[in-house]
Amino acid sequence: IKEIRAAIAARRLVEASNKLKQAQADCAHVSPALFTDLGSVQRELDAAIQQAINDVAVNTGKCEYVIAHQLADQVNQVRPGAFTPAFMATLRQQAQAQSDARTFLETGLEAINRKDVKGAIASLKQAQGVPNLPQCIRDNVAKLLTELEKRHSLTELPDRVQVDTQVGHYVAAGRLIAPV
Repeated sequence: IKEIRAAIAARRLVEASNKLKQAQADCAHVSPALFTDLGSVQRELDAAIQQAINDVAVNTGKCEYVIAHQLADQVNQVRPGAFTPAFMATLRQQAQAQSDARTFLETGLEAINRKDVKGAIASLKQAQGVPNLPQCIRDNVAKLLTELEKRHSLTELPDRVQVDTQVGHYVAAGRLIAPV
């Protein structure tokens, strides 16, 4: 019973369900007290499964598709049909896209930490190109990309103004600094 409760607490629902079924089969005729305890554990597992179902919705709402998919997959293993095949297929695509985009986003973060704005912009553009990327992630990447592109244009501005003034294109240099 302790192992089953530990699996429930760790959100290892498939493991908890399998251990509970085994315990119920092995201990059904041992003692009424043990059978009562197993019934209590069953209710705990049912509550954990319901919480996992709710957490799938919460995590998709928070744009955490990898976590949502992991939970939904566990729930469907212990409660087949809890989520429709169409929902699971979509969630699987979104989780994979989020995972694929994370690779680029982590590279972009490393570039930002190195103060490599061009590298960060390139990584974010690659992240945007990931197929099936959920809209909430796409929106966040677009906001960050816009901010980085603004910063990049400002960091290049002094060099561009200097080149224009050196060759006598004062009007062009003035146009560059006018928005600032």
